[in-house]
Amino acid sequence: MNKNKITNQYPPERPEDIKLFHTDQITIAYQYIVNDPAYETIIFFYGFDGSICQMEILLPHISNYNILLADYPGHCYSPISHLSPEKQLKEYQKALEGIIEKLGIQTYHLIGYSFGGIMALEFYLRNKSKIKSFVFFNSSVNFRYNWFQKFFYTCFEFFISLNFNFVIPYLAIPLLTDRYFNEELMNTSREVSLYNDPQSVLNQFHITIRKNLDSRLNEIECPVYLLGSKKDILVLPGTIHKMAQKTPQCEVHIEQKFGHITFASRPEDVAKLISNFLDQYKKKWSN
Repeated sequence: MNKNKITNQYPPERPEDIKLFHTDQITIAYQYIVNDPAYETIIFFYGFDGSICQMEILLPHISNYNILLADYPGHCYSPISHLSPEKQLKEYQKALEGIIEKLGIQTYHLIGYSFGGIMALEFYLRNKSKIKSFVFFNSSVNFRYNWFQKFFYTCFEFFISLNFNFVIPYLAIPLLTDRYFNEELMNTSREVSLYNDPQSVLNQFHITIRKNLDSRLNEIECPVYLLGSKKDILVLPGTIHKMAQKTPQCEVHIEQKFGHITFASRPEDVAKLISNFLDQYKKKWSN
């Protein structure tokens, strides 16, 4: 790939293991990674401008669980939806519930990465009796908690609306990396960031960034893992600790040297931290 010339590639060709789920309102692409039929399932909500393709670097390392991902409308393998942005997200949640029912998954764990934490919490509140644990990974449920954050995200939304294909790969991604990123990983991240429809990403950003679910954290009834990174400039450690004050049954872990895109730069370490948290409750759940 020529790193000096990256073009939008939405939609990429869909491989056979990526399936489509249709409702009367929306069509969603999903991937169900079955490492062992006897394993428990994780449902993963990725963040802003994410995709199934983006998570390919992390999920193979979580090999002791089955994993379900579903692309948001207009992201990677999911077709563009012409519903309003707010209705798209509601229909996405319903479609994901339909996928879970179709696959026969009775109970499961949630992981919300970055902006995906908001989506994951909304999904939890609809399905809390089926969810065994919840991991917020470099994530918050309120990204506009002071005047600076509001200003920053307003400006960011404006700039990506002007030139998505430049701002995301050449400004946003480099800003969120850490010292473990090499040139090959940077180029791959840039390319995968353009597997999504720009307007669909912008629509979801506009809705998600304005949500504040701080007051709903105390409704979580399952064990919660708040996994953060000291070098993360989007979700500061202080934000993680404030979430912990509002969240029952939570455990906090702050990595010292990782940045926001830790899933790409240190996938083995992230997978180990998540698996260790989930594994400690297996005995309790099995009794």
